[in-house]
Order: sequence, then C-alpha cells, then structure tokens
Amino acid sequence: EKATQTSFLNRIEELLISDIRLIILRCHSLKKSEFLDLAAMVDEMCSRRNSTCMLNMPLAWLNAYPEANLHLSANRLMQCREKPQDLRGLLGASCHNKKEVSWANEMGIDYMLLSPVAETPSHPKAESLGWQQFKEIATHASMPVYALGGLDRDDLDIAITNGAQGVA
Repeated sequence: EKATQTSFLNRIEELLISDIRLIILRCHSLKKSEFLDLAAMVDEMCSRRNSTCMLNMPLAWLNAYPEANLHLSANRLMQCREKPQDLRGLLGASCHNKKEVSWANEMGIDYMLLSPVAETPSHPKAESLGWQQFKEIATHASMPVYALGGLDRDDLDIAITNGAQGVA
C-alpha cells in the first residue's frame, strides 16, 4: 500500500513538473480519512507548484476540509439544491448533456468537464459526444468548459476550435 501511494504521489509530481496546473483527485475506493490524508498531501504538492488541487468527494466530507476546492460528479451535481454555503474554494463539475450543463449554470459552477468526447477505456460503455455535439452543448455553458474523454494534449487545438477552454 505504501509503495502504491509513493508511486501515485511520484506520478502527481511528474505531472506538476510538466506544467499541469489543475489536478482532480478522485479515489472513490478510499475511506474518508484515507482520502482526506491523501488530499492534504496532493494539495500541498500542488500549492508548491502554483497548481490547483480539486477534490472529487462527497459533499458531506467538505466539513472536514472546508478550504478544499470541490469537483462534483454529474450525479452529485444533480443532487445539489444550491452551491454549498461552506465552500471556500472553487467548485467544478462533470457534465455529459444539456440538462447537467443547465444545472451547472444555475449552481454557479466555476468550470466544467464535458465528456466523453471520444471513446475512453475508463468508461467503455459511455456513448461519445464527438466534436459536433460537444460544441453544441458547450455553447450553453456560462463557465469555462474543458473537453474530457479519450483526449490528450494533441487534441488541444481542436478542443479550442470547438468551444473548449482546454482538455482534461
């Protein structure tokens, strides 16, 4: 377990050195205390490199880490009635369709990930949006939109051409 965590933190450090400016920490298999311990380490690493750490975690955990930047899954976004009052940091969300984008607008989300643009191994059964549908949905967003799903840095120009701020 310790070797796995060290390897994970080393990979985060490599990404930060390569000029990545935003990391979303998503580890759904960890217990609350484990996740928050890891989050504190990653957050500190990001701070040292002038980067931002977003935590993809249940809203209920926010009371244990009120200074966190929070990233909501689409399901968590749709369950919210309003922007969390005790949130001190940024609020991001994952969206997959116009309904979720509309709710993100209502909530005052700071940025969104719109996905999946292309096929991706992490969600093999998800139907890809493709660039045309991505662009059409992204035009409804009132915040910066980042393209996600089967993309990398080589897709940055086409993402920007289709209304994205960048790629995730």
